Amino acid sequence: MFFTIKRPLHHWMPGLTSLWLVACLFASSVRGDEPKTAPDFTSLPELMTISPASPIALPPITQPESPTMTWQHLDSVPIKNSFTDSHWTADPSNDARLEASGNDAPGNDASGIQPQPPPSTVTPIPTAPSMAGRFPVMPAMLQEDLPAPSPSILFGTGGVALLPDNNGPTQAASFGSGVGVDFYSEPLFEGGLLIRGTDAVLKIGGYVKTDFIYDFDPIDSPDTFITTEIPVGAPPRTNYRIHARQTRLSLDTRWRTGGETLKMYVEADFFSDGDRLRLRHAYGNVGEFTIGHTWTAFTDVAAAPRTLDFEGSVSSVNRRKALIRWKRILVPDHLSWSLSIEDALFVVETLPSVLGESRSPVPDLVTNLRYTNDWTSSQVAVLFREGGFQPLDQQTVRGDGWGVNLTSVVALIDEFQVYSQILVGDGIGSFRSLPDAVYDPSFGTVTQPLFGWMVGCTVQWSEKYSSNFTYAENTLDTQVSGFANDVAETSYLAANLIWSPAKRVYAGVEYLYGTRQNADGASADANRLQFSIVCVLP
Repeated sequence: MFFTIKRPLHHWMPGLTSLWLVACLFASSVRGDEPKTAPDFTSLPELMTISPASPIALPPITQPESPTMTWQHLDSVPIKNSFTDSHWTADPSNDARLEASGNDAPGNDASGIQPQPPPSTVTPIPTAPSMAGRFPVMPAMLQEDLPAPSPSILFGTGGVALLPDNNGPTQAASFGSGVGVDFYSEPLFEGGLLIRGTDAVLKIGGYVKTDFIYDFDPIDSPDTFITTEIPVGAPPRTNYRIHARQTRLSLDTRWRTGGETLKMYVEADFFSDGDRLRLRHAYGNVGEFTIGHTWTAFTDVAAAPRTLDFEGSVSSVNRRKALIRWKRILVPDHLSWSLSIEDALFVVETLPSVLGESRSPVPDLVTNLRYTNDWTSSQVAVLFREGGFQPLDQQTVRGDGWGVNLTSVVALIDEFQVYSQILVGDGIGSFRSLPDAVYDPSFGTVTQPLFGWMVGCTVQWSEKYSSNFTYAENTLDTQVSGFANDVAETSYLAANLIWSPAKRVYAGVEYLYGTRQNADGASADANRLQFSIVCVLP
């Protein structure tokens, strides 16, 4: 039997659709209710517009407030799209302008709105945590909005300004630091390579120095010109030496605590056995106190001769010691007073047949008074100490010592300064590579008087050329020892010319001459030529 359909097929569509929906509902009831999942809009390049009558139900979004649209009357005001960083300018002929927080806002493609370059200042909207995975990612917040900035590396100026609430000076450069080349003072904290943390700043400093040395005469210190190491009566010889042991690395860290800037400074070079790293400075400073290993208060770094030779003049007190120092500013920027308790390191010379050890029963007590102004710097330093020698299986035999170090630097003009020093004392020979005292079983421990002086000048010929001239003598009273080979007198002469071909790069040549005279009157001298190349970290 055949059936004939007299109505068109489209008349049956409503009924067929109803039957299909009933079948789907029946199949769903058999399988069990399965949750309906919302479409993933994160894969779409732009946010799609969803009609309120859409049958698709999104899961509930728990957030303080979903993106909203606000209507404003604007006159050529940039319209910011916080999701995509798009920026638009509305045509002023339209009365109503829309500023929306999403690409789904109507009017983004309206006539009269044209793309424009982004403005210089953008106010982004913070990302709501519950928006993740449902809308395109918002732009990152500005750096100043972050609660705690991550450590960053800076290269340039402003080291002190980076310290939180820094309201005081943290570094006092040595007087006359703009004349000649200064290898003694610490790098200035301002500028250079700085690493900033959340509440502290680290300055990396130092330099690489290579020395090319030629000795015309015998001297037993090939790397430095130590006149006490000139051998008396040695046969003639020459020597050539290249080294980079004066290369230096420093770490200067500062942070604020209790209204004060706390400083921690560490510096090292390679003047140790086998070119190993050697400690130069390791100290902390806060307020009026300095604790650690650094220049003794008996030293005046500002008056140190600016030689290429690492040792310096025979009278210059260039020693560093472990100490606790207190410094009081009496007149700001002019007058200061320091009091320091320091490691003694008392050195006693004896006959080879005498067995025993040098002793330092008490620390050195050092004080200085320092005055500076725009054209001069002067310091008076006084030292008191006690040392001794302990023979094997016997009590320590003690001796008292003292010293006075007078230093001065005067800038006659901006490009020319002269410096001078007078050193006098008893039992202070170790400050100049000499014994502090001698011990003999017949008369015990006796300190040795010392007198030294130095004069010199530094000239800045031009922006690229500078020179230093230094002469110094040292005299040690050896009558009490009676040792014929003991050093009685030494002298030191240095003259150099330093060229700066580029910023922080130096090349110089220096002539050195020294003499040594022993207690028995025998003497010797030495001549040296040194060429140095220095590259300083910014």
